[in-house]
Amino acid sequence: MAFGDSLTEGKLRPFGAEFPVDGGPHSYPSTLLRLLTERYAGQSVTVVNEGFGGEPAVASFERFLRAIAEHRPEVLLLMHGVNDLIGEGGEEVKILRTADTIDELTAIALDRGIATFVATLPPFGLGGKASCQECVAPLNDRIRSSAAARGAVLVDVHAAWGGKPDLMGPDGIHPTEAGYEAIARAFLEAIQRTLEAPPGVHAR
Repeated sequence: MAFGDSLTEGKLRPFGAEFPVDGGPHSYPSTLLRLLTERYAGQSVTVVNEGFGGEPAVASFERFLRAIAEHRPEVLLLMHGVNDLIGEGGEEVKILRTADTIDELTAIALDRGIATFVATLPPFGLGGKASCQECVAPLNDRIRSSAAARGAVLVDVHAAWGGKPDLMGPDGIHPTEAGYEAIARAFLEAIQRTLEAPPGVHAR
């Protein structure tokens, strides 16, 4: 189950568009499902997209618990917090509040025995919606520390971004189709690294 905001839901903000539009099959969960199906052709793989555009992570607990109860996922893919950073409040408060929220969501999933993959946020672009660009790096540092302390799997989307200019859309927070592909491949690499059986070993 992929859980988060519009970056999980798969919104695109094409140049000149007033509002984000549905990315549909280009969302990172849809792209990841395609990549997983191609790699593990003999297995049945499902990726549920529980992204909800405009939602701050701090307001997501009720929806998160409801989604876990409904889908009973074996694996959680968590990338959240963009709306918390671009919302109201001072820089330090936003960073700490968002990091604490992501840590709590991670703890909830791990306590339920769910394999949990926690992603850093991609770097913000230069668009008008990307306020608090300076918040991203310290938040990501806290996400890295929290994932290590909790025993969750880190998916370092920020590092995978690699400074490529074509991955972020014009509003500075919604990736392009290529950006969503990069996010999906970052999750795929983490899944391969931690869940894939070594050659010659067959899962029961």
